[in-house]
Amino acid sequence: MDGTVNIISDATILMTDQMMQKYYTKEASHESCHLFELDGMESLNLLCHWQKVEELVDSLKSHFFLIAGSSNFHHLEIAKLYKLTKELQKPVQLILFDHHMDAQEYRENDGILTCGNWVSFAVQNGLIDSVIMCGCDDETRIPLFDQKLQHSGKMQFHSDISRPLPNGILSKEKPTYISVDTDILNIPSDWGKGSVNIEDFLASPVWEQLKDVDVIGAGLMGHVTDNRRIKDMLKTTANRKEVLKSSFFSVKELYADIVYGIFPKLWASLTSRPLSPDFQYRIMLSIYKKLAALKPK
Repeated sequence: MDGTVNIISDATILMTDQMMQKYYTKEASHESCHLFELDGMESLNLLCHWQKVEELVDSLKSHFFLIAGSSNFHHLEIAKLYKLTKELQKPVQLILFDHHMDAQEYRENDGILTCGNWVSFAVQNGLIDSVIMCGCDDETRIPLFDQKLQHSGKMQFHSDISRPLPNGILSKEKPTYISVDTDILNIPSDWGKGSVNIEDFLASPVWEQLKDVDVIGAGLMGHVTDNRRIKDMLKTTANRKEVLKSSFFSVKELYADIVYGIFPKLWASLTSRPLSPDFQYRIMLSIYKKLAALKPK
C-alpha cells in the first residue's frame, strides 16, 4: 500500500464495509475528502424510502466523486444527482458502466428506492434526461424492467465497450455524470462477475470520447465486501419488514426479486471469495484515475 495513501481527492466516501475501512479511512484523512461512517449506512443497504436518500443531499458538499465499497449502495447516487441538478437547475446526461442496467421500474406509490431501480427513479423525477448504458446486460426482458425508459427514447444501450459509442447518442453540450460499478469486470463482486477485464475496461475508446464532454461528477461503486452477500438479504428482511412489504406486490414481482436479486447474491456467495483488500483497492484506484482525468481543470 506504500505510495497509495491520499491519492483520492475531491470525494465523498461512503464507508460501507469493514474490510476496506483502513484504506478509505486513510484516504479520508485528506482534507478534500469527506467520510460517511459505517454505522450510518446500514439503514440504506440495498433499499430504503427515497426520502432517506434525499436527507443526504445537503451532507454531500460539492465533491466531484461519490465512492462506495459496495454496489448495494448504488442508489445513493440519487443524492449526488439531486445536488447537481439543484445547482444546475436542469437534468444531466448519465453514462452508466455497469453489469446491470439498474432500470427496474420505480413505483412512486410505494416510494422504495433500491440499487436496482435508481435509474428509473432518476428519469421519473427529472434528475437525468438521458442515459447511455455501457457494457450492461440487456435487461429489457425482465418482468420489472421500466419499459417507459425504452419507449421514451431516453435510454441508449451500448453493450460492447471495446467499440466507440455510435455517432449521435452522446451529447457534448449536456452536463454529464458518469457512474461506474465494478461488477462490470470479470472479477468477483457482490453481484457476480461481469465479462470485461480491467485492462480492456481502461482501454475502452469510450473514455476518449468522454474527454469532449462536460463531465460534472462521477460515482464509483462496488467490489466484494465482507458483509454484503446473501446475509444482506436475510438481515434486511428481518430488520425492515415494513420496507420490504411493498417489494412483493405480485407473483411476477416476487419472481423478479428472487431471480434478479436473491439468486445472484446467493450465486456470488457460493462461487467466489473476496479478493485481497489491497487488490480491490488498486482496481478502484485505477478506475478513479481514469475518471479523475475527465474532471474539469
